[in-house]
Amino acid sequence: MNLSMKQLQIVTCAAAGLTDKETALRLGVTHATISTHWVRLRGKMGATSRTQATCIAFGIVVDVDKLLVAS
Repeated sequence: MNLSMKQLQIVTCAAAGLTDKETALRLGVTHATISTHWVRLRGKMGATSRTQATCIAFGIVVDVDKLLVAS
């Protein structure tokens, strides 16, 4: 997956637990810019969420069928 440097910075901030507002402040852009990047990132990766896009970016595979649910 070819991500731009800005896209990689954004998913790295998300993986570190930063909010979009915190990411915007850290990268010196607006919150709207971060939101636009996420829309494009999700589309590029075929992801339905920020979490899924972040996992894809870092090569993390989650198989929900193998998860155990405690009852």
